[in-house]
Amino acid sequence: MRGNRSIVAATVAGVLVATASTLTPALAGPPADGPVVCGGLVAYNEQTAGQNSLNSSRLMAVPAGGGTPRVLWDRPDAVQGELDPAWSPDGRSIAFAGRPADSTGFPVDNRLYVLRAGTAEPDIVVDQQGIRGGLRVPTWSPDGRRIAYATAVAPPDQPYRGLAWIGVVDLATGMTKLITGVPQGSGIADLTWAPHGDQLLVSAVNTVNSHWTVYSMRPDPADPRMTALISDDAGARASTHYPAFLPGGRAVLVEQDETDYTASRLYLADPQFQYLVPVTPRPGWESQPDFGVSPLQAVFQQVDELDIDTSISVLTLPTGASRTLVPPTSGVYVERPDWQPVAGCRTWPFAR
Repeated sequence: MRGNRSIVAATVAGVLVATASTLTPALAGPPADGPVVCGGLVAYNEQTAGQNSLNSSRLMAVPAGGGTPRVLWDRPDAVQGELDPAWSPDGRSIAFAGRPADSTGFPVDNRLYVLRAGTAEPDIVVDQQGIRGGLRVPTWSPDGRRIAYATAVAPPDQPYRGLAWIGVVDLATGMTKLITGVPQGSGIADLTWAPHGDQLLVSAVNTVNSHWTVYSMRPDPADPRMTALISDDAGARASTHYPAFLPGGRAVLVEQDETDYTASRLYLADPQFQYLVPVTPRPGWESQPDFGVSPLQAVFQQVDELDIDTSISVLTLPTGASRTLVPPTSGVYVERPDWQPVAGCRTWPFAR
């Protein structure tokens, strides 16, 4: 298994076509300075000192149609880093985890930021600085009013056990609620909010035996109803992680390892993971898919078969073909692509 993953066919294809006709994306605005981009930006992490580098991470963006990547946000502070970009449903704001330094000068992921169109500075919407525990992988509710995230800040009556808890912040009130936690011994690697708003999918990995489970849960602290959908512990064909809902919510694109754990593919599946249809070939690792406005194309992270070079690619589902959007660069680790859900052309969204 890859280190540090700390992500009926005809019926499913029919869902894709039907979903495409129901989309009504919002347009971004007002215009800000910068280049004109069409069809949305793909944001991603870039870690210039390689995988797991701490204060060298920054947010990048590239036009989904191709072009030169540009820095989306990078605090010049030497002990600051940014991770896990997540576009809002209207494509006008982006949430991300920030890494200010703690009291020892060591950078940790403990703030959730939101950068809004036309602004030069992000807002801090969750601040865990000074509290033991990190914060990662934000995901927006479909109405844009709340953000769920993984946190290592445990409830008062629980011991510290890493990124094992799920919080939700209400952006209008600033109130944060702890929803639930994954089972003892597991950590959260990914969260995604269903388009209908009533479900979160949680990718969790057991830190002892490296077994993966995808859970379904309700974003309600009174009744989270966490259910294992597909798991290594329940006889899954292979480890499954990083599901992404197609627009409309009637299918998901998900990564599943090959049975020999030397590569992975992206699969199209129903939301209950009863049927998985491969849509990308091996070899290599294909991970962390995300959709923009179209259910026919997805962006994903690609890692070569040696687990060294990383790139960002775009997959066209009807054909299974992919094109490279961000090519691999020696010593640079790219991950967590997120496709801005905005159609049309407009200028760069954020003031600099």
